Amino acid sequence: MSRQVKVGAITVAVLISELQDGPRTAQDLADATGCHPATMRGYLRALKAKGCIFISGYEATRARTRLYCLGHRTDAPRLPRASRKEIWHERKKREALATLNRVRLAA
Repeated sequence: MSRQVKVGAITVAVLISELQDGPRTAQDLADATGCHPATMRGYLRALKAKGCIFISGYEATRARTRLYCLGHRTDAPRLPRASRKEIWHERKKREALATLNRVRLAA
């Protein structure tokens, strides 16, 4: 049994306006509308089920964040999961940047 989702008119207007400008993540749309990210993901799931939006691609971050667009097309194929080696290298890069920033701030 699916839960009915009710979206406010202002939220829908801002959501459509943002999606007309190009692909957006759920977080981008939540920030623009003032909704909680979990609430926005529920709205996006409902709109996707109705065929109003589709997943146009993914951001190449560790989380593989979905990019949503207006329209009725097939979703972009999912990106493969990052290997443990890739995750380790990404973490090392972040740690090196954090160390560099600490050194710059201390100088």
